[in-house]
Amino acid sequence: MLFTTLLPLTLLTSILASPVPTTETTPSPTTTCSTLTTKQDYYQGYQSPSQCGINVASGNITSGTCVTITTQGIMLFPADTKCTYSLWKGVTDCSGQVTETFDLGVKTEGVESQGVCVGTGVMDGGKWYHGSGFLSCGC
Repeated sequence: MLFTTLLPLTLLTSILASPVPTTETTPSPTTTCSTLTTKQDYYQGYQSPSQCGINVASGNITSGTCVTITTQGIMLFPADTKCTYSLWKGVTDCSGQVTETFDLGVKTEGVESQGVCVGTGVMDGGKWYHGSGFLSCGC
């Protein structure tokens, strides 16, 4: 009886006394520290970051959500806090290695924000070419 009582107590003490390793990690590209929404425009005919093409639609993007891309280019605008946009070429679910990241800066009150034009590599609306993106803010 004494053995069955002492053994669990000994094991518990040794487990509690052992240090727990900690590692400091940077946020993954699919984490966000604050959820917010910012403006996003969609482009076809992308040629370069300074020639985004023809604006075909406007909308918003919310941080913390993986978005499937269906246009050749997107214009992302600064938000109220620092945001980073991660782009995956070839996948629609933000998995695997990030292809590129873009720092969107912070919106300045009273000043019209300049957007960041991103070439997505999606040439056919997402039928054969795939892309996805993730907006991370406040980290």
